[in-house]
Formats: sequence, C-alpha cells, structure tokens
Amino acid sequence: MLQLFGRSLGDAMDDAHRGSSASRSLRGSAARGWDSLVAIAAVATACTALTGCGSSATSSSLLAARQALPARCSPKAVLSVPAERWSAAREELAPAGATAIRLCRYSSLNARPRLTLVSSRLLKSPAVVRELVGEFDRLPPTPPGAVACPNDDGSQIVALLAYPGDRTVTITVGLTGCVAVTNGSVQRTAAGIGSPPAFGPQLVAQLERLVGGRAAVTGRFPNAPYSQPGNWRKGANSCPLAPPNPYLPRRAGCVTVRPADVDGDGRPDLILLYGQLSTHRLGSGFIPTAFTLKVLRASGGTLVAHIPHPQANPTIVRLRNVNERPGVEIFIHETHISSGELMGVYTFDGHSLHRAGGFWYGGDSALVQGFTCHRGPPATIVQHQFLLEGPSRTGRWRRTDTTYVWVGARLRRGATRTTDRTGIPPASLASPNC
Repeated sequence: MLQLFGRSLGDAMDDAHRGSSASRSLRGSAARGWDSLVAIAAVATACTALTGCGSSATSSSLLAARQALPARCSPKAVLSVPAERWSAAREELAPAGATAIRLCRYSSLNARPRLTLVSSRLLKSPAVVRELVGEFDRLPPTPPGAVACPNDDGSQIVALLAYPGDRTVTITVGLTGCVAVTNGSVQRTAAGIGSPPAFGPQLVAQLERLVGGRAAVTGRFPNAPYSQPGNWRKGANSCPLAPPNPYLPRRAGCVTVRPADVDGDGRPDLILLYGQLSTHRLGSGFIPTAFTLKVLRASGGTLVAHIPHPQANPTIVRLRNVNERPGVEIFIHETHISSGELMGVYTFDGHSLHRAGGFWYGGDSALVQGFTCHRGPPATIVQHQFLLEGPSRTGRWRRTDTTYVWVGARLRRGATRTTDRTGIPPASLASPNC
C-alpha cells in the first residue's frame, strides 16, 4: 500500500475525513490548517495512484494525444478519398504535427488477388514522421493541360496520418500512371515531371522502401530485414549502418528491401539492394565501396548482380514488368550528375540476373532526356533526348528517339529517329515513363 509521510494511504484518507486524534485535540486555525494539509496531501496521493484526477489526468490525456495512432489498413484498396473537412488539410497535403503514420501497400489490377492489401507498416519515430510529412508537402501540383502518362495499373500506397485531437488525414499515392497523390482536397503528383525533374520519385522510393511488402515474404524468409529509412540518394556517398541480419553481410548499409516475383513463378521473391560499407565515416554514416543486388528466390537459390557507380548510393525505384516475359524488371537509380539521372534496368534471363541497359532522364538548361516503356508487341524502351540549338529554351531543339527492342531478356538497339522542334520539350518526356 502507498505510504504518505510514513503512514498508509488508507490511514491518511481516514484522517482526512474524521481528523486524527492529534488534530482533534488541537483547536483553532492551526488544527484546521493541519487537517486541510492532510486532506490535500491524501487526495493528491490518491489521484496520483489512480491517475484519475488533477494534473495526473491532464498528463495522461496529453500523453494519449501525443501517442495517437492511425486506423488499421483496409483489406481492399482505397478507390477514392472524400474531401477533407479539416481546414488545415484543405490547404496542405499533409499538415504538420502528425504523431504517427501507417503505410498500406495495395496490389495492382494485374495481380491475383487484385487491389488487395500486400503489406503495411506503422511509423512512430518522430524524425521519420516529420521527414515524410515534409516530403509530402514538397510535391508539386499536377501541371496544367494534357500530360502523357504510362498506363495506370491501380497499385498504390495509402498513408494514414494521425494527429492529436483524433484528427486523421488519408493520402493515396498512385505508383503508376501520373503517380497522382491526393488527400481528397489537395492534388499533387510524384511523377518527377519537368527538367530538371521535380521532386516526387524520391518520395515514392522512400515510401516503397519503408512499406516494402514484408508481410508477403516473411513466411518464406523469416526475419527478413526492413528497408532503411532516410533520403541517402543522389551522390550522398554515405550510408547508415544496417542492424545485423542473416540476409545481409556484415557492415551493410543503404538497404532497400522489396518483395516481387522476379523469376516469374508466381511467388514473391525477396529483393535486397545494399552497400558494403567501409570503416571510413562521412557525416552520420560510412562510405560504401560496392553495391549488390540480390534476389532470394521463393523456389530456392539466389541471384546476384553487382551495381556500378557505388558512389551514387543506388536504390530500387520501380518494379515493373516491361518485356512481356514472366517476372518484373528492377529499375535502379544508379547515377546522379548535374545533367541528369541514370536508371539501370535489371532482369532475370532464366538462369541469372543481369543489367539489360541504362537510360537517362532529367537534364539541364540545354539537354533534356527521358525514356518510355511500351509493352508492345514488340516490347520496347525508347530513350528521348532533346538538345538545345538556340537561341533560347523556347527556340529550336533537336529531338532524338532511340528505340531498344526486347528480345527475350535482352535489349537490342533498334531505329533512331531525329527531328527538329520549336519550344521547350514536353515535361512528360523528361522522366521515366514505365
């Protein structure tokens, strides 16, 4: 039993109501003051013990508010988000002050079963929550006018944000097509449209790293690692050290973990991309010496490919089936330079994992590049290049389209077509459209 100045809580409460023998023997203000002190102390102690009144109740309610959690993920994809009733969310995609975020990833129209929950993850780290809220609010509005986008297969990530006062915000992020992002009132895009590319693909990659599809693979690959949070792309040349894991080598970092059917057998494989870290520190991380792409097959066995350009901190950006063969292709951001980004495409040829090709996107004031995947037949990837001839960006540009044709799991260079045009190149052709 709790003690109050060496006496039990029950004795103190009794004295507070009846008065102790000592207090009854006293008269006047001194006795009344002592009785009041005992009563106040006893009640305060009782409130503290029961956490049901006074400042303790207030502290408890504040703690609960700080720890507000979002709802669980729906088993089916969110087809539409109603308009926001909260005024702050009618102005911003993700208002500041979120206490937690639950990410829900849903399958595509082509999957079996369709548009169903694949994986989820609850994020409660204040640093990670603040970073994601900030990145949501960096997304640009959808550009005016007509924009050419690849096909939308319905796959999406839904972010459920929780706020104090039982406020919630639901944000849907399309993973294909125009990569539309909305909370029901604010419309944004994460397609990276423009030259240089607008912010967007970085957020999608971050969300996909965080939510992965761990639930889909943990049965076959127990203790599979999580992707590491953090925006360490674009030549940062420093990686956080990953926790020890049986699927990773010692001193691994910049880890991206994704589940997907790479070999085409209909079962999700475990995809790992990680850097092998040196002991040389840079900032809060370590300098990587090499990057490895590893696929642990659900049927058994391991596929390995080594990634060029370790100084760029590669990361998995997209998983798409673009060559009309079973299994997805793995799109990896490999290089960042001032005039563009390089995306490597990796695929399974029935025996091994190999790099089928690399494609540029983005650019600068005088050079704009992008690429588009066409399912065919025949399936192709077309590299677009726009070179400024002058006298200004609204002047003459030379456009060159080079077509690469899929032949099995290999890309073969096909026709090249060059034309002249006037005016700034279309933003939709300065990004990866796959």
